[in-house]
Amino acid sequence: MTAAAPHTRRLPAAWWPQAALAAVVAGSLALRLIRLDSPGIPVFDEGLFYIPAARAYLAGQPDPNFEHPPLGKELFAAGMALAGDNLVGWRVMSAVFGTAGVVLTAWLGGMLWGSLRAGLVAAAILATDVLWLLFSRLMMYDIFLATLVLLALCLGWRHRQTGSLPVLAAAGLAMGLAGAVKWSGFWSLAPLTLAVAFAPGAVGGRRTFAGRMALLGLGGLAGYWLPWLYHVVVLGYGPGDLLAQHVRMLGYQVQIGAPPDRAEQLLTPLRWLLDPPLVFTARDDRSVWVVALANPLLFWGGIAATATMAWRAARRRPRWTALASPGAFLVTWVLVFYLPWFLFPRVKYFYYLMPLLPALALAVTGVLLRLPATNGRLARWQRLGTAAYACGLVAILAGLYPALIGLWSAPHE
Repeated sequence: MTAAAPHTRRLPAAWWPQAALAAVVAGSLALRLIRLDSPGIPVFDEGLFYIPAARAYLAGQPDPNFEHPPLGKELFAAGMALAGDNLVGWRVMSAVFGTAGVVLTAWLGGMLWGSLRAGLVAAAILATDVLWLLFSRLMMYDIFLATLVLLALCLGWRHRQTGSLPVLAAAGLAMGLAGAVKWSGFWSLAPLTLAVAFAPGAVGGRRTFAGRMALLGLGGLAGYWLPWLYHVVVLGYGPGDLLAQHVRMLGYQVQIGAPPDRAEQLLTPLRWLLDPPLVFTARDDRSVWVVALANPLLFWGGIAATATMAWRAARRRPRWTALASPGAFLVTWVLVFYLPWFLFPRVKYFYYLMPLLPALALAVTGVLLRLPATNGRLARWQRLGTAAYACGLVAILAGLYPALIGLWSAPHE
């Protein structure tokens, strides 16, 4: 009699996307924490604005920095409270938020394109972005803004799927928190409005739509004013003080230095489409420098993928179904965080586009996963092209990573 084969427990067939996603997230966190204390001195606005502001919050003193709302500085202060008033403490919250952005991209990719595999691809693409990684390693606001915008849009699309009112309120709260980092966080209202308009129960019902937009707005107000409690509770600010602070912030934003040539101001956002590298240094030591640029394959590929999404949406009939599509959601997201910069006659930097980087990664994912099904030679070329694109993303990140962690900078004396 033949002995029975030993029983073996098989892993579920879908285990590998979860394992791969966990590896991507762990790798992303590691890339951020390695040599987080490099550069060894403050660079760009770290020392001028954010270190003094975070120290003031920890000491219970008034905020010396009035260019933006308080949440970014409060998050920096939280990092310093946890890890100390040192290079790691200054930047650790940026590393946490940058990694969280990779996780949120996976979540939204799974919701938009209908599979964990899609979320994995989108997260892996964003994880290779040089700009997203750089600002996850610096004491700069923009990674907080981009990640909170991403959280708001994740929750907004979840409401688009379920019609859940608590989820919608949470989306508004996240939008308000993004606005409490930088006012441009409120631009996420445009794609959120699309999500609300086509959520279950809202289509065709103006009163329902208006009520849900009111709920979104109330959540946004709560999220915006929550970080201001420090000023009210600790500093004793009243309504007049808060108003004066907002007038001061507005005055700074409209008066910040800009080239006198109006044409130059209009050309700046157009140059951003070239993915220009921005080199900035420590204010007191030019031997320490960092380079800010997006991964060109993600940035240019994302622009092409977004244009493809717009073209596909424009061809859909009836037209209202185009607005309900994931493509319209992504196109709106990209446009609303790009086009307004043409309107502001002030100094502008390429990294202001950070909130749209996850959208570009998601658009690339959508195009890759929806390549026409073919057989034979064309299918092989598609697979080779996709593999070459993935290898190129990784190669660019690997090539620039030594610069990101300071190995190419002159030693600081």
